Amino acid sequence: MKKNIFLILFLCIFVSFPIFSQENIASHSYCVLNITKQEIVSHKNSLQQLPPASTVKLLTAMVVLDNKFWNQEFVTSPKAVAVEPTKLGLENGDKMIVKDLLHALLLKSANDVAIILAEGVAGSVETFAQLMNEKAKQLGCQQSNFITPNGLPAKNQYSCAYDLAVIAANASCYSQIREILNCPSTYITSSSGKKYYIKTGNKLSIGKYPVYGKTGWTTRAGNTFCGFTTINNEQFAIAVLKVPRRKQMWEDILHLLGLKDKVHILEKTKANIQRLLHKKGYYKGKLDGRLGPKSIEAIKKFQKDNNLEVDGKVGPNTWDALNQ
Repeated sequence: MKKNIFLILFLCIFVSFPIFSQENIASHSYCVLNITKQEIVSHKNSLQQLPPASTVKLLTAMVVLDNKFWNQEFVTSPKAVAVEPTKLGLENGDKMIVKDLLHALLLKSANDVAIILAEGVAGSVETFAQLMNEKAKQLGCQQSNFITPNGLPAKNQYSCAYDLAVIAANASCYSQIREILNCPSTYITSSSGKKYYIKTGNKLSIGKYPVYGKTGWTTRAGNTFCGFTTINNEQFAIAVLKVPRRKQMWEDILHLLGLKDKVHILEKTKANIQRLLHKKGYYKGKLDGRLGPKSIEAIKKFQKDNNLEVDGKVGPNTWDALNQ
């Protein structure tokens, strides 16, 4: 499948008509694309230049994969070590294969890993940024300029909801990106044998209607997201920018995709753990919100049946499995 699949003229935005309701949307800017029909579904301030935060890491991953890197080892530089969090925490001289680095980039949103990848592919962050901008133009982006591979604030770095939705639409064609974003948590290993546990920050990546993508946040950018999903055999891409609160961001995404009444985000509480175990037939006791011996026994039975570590604790992997 062609990877530059979504070359809609951005002028179409001004004559498109929204399909889904736009009421009660907290996002300052958003854009929803129907990839299958190559249509703009709905938008607001979608060409306004705004800081994209870590959503740019989706483009970073695409550029890395375009250069055919996957099993090669890249080396951690002092520049990568010095970058501000969120970080994986590799030390100067540490090596890791690109496959694992991409998992850390897209799941943990590791800023140091973005530097490692940029330097490994292009020799420097500055040269890699040129590749990012070339790729964005190739995809049809109209209002973007990228300076950093991790989305940390930089002078003259900006994008817009339309461009990020286009990037997400094209990212959906990369099997490696889909594989990574479909992974709720995993362990990755440096060449020296040090293991790192990483998990996704995307609350919508599991369930009947998973929305895969990349979150972002800085003080100036607010909460941001760009990603893709499949609904009724049609593919969609979405970007939301400058959302005040993370909870509002998840609600906006579901609302704009028409999934508000189909997807419910559960907080990991003892009461919800019991309810899910009861719903799946593992717990028959009283729903009292207390994880007593019967609840622990139900958790272990569920873990055993789902090939999970049987420890009676609801960690990220068990919680994700309960929600599926």
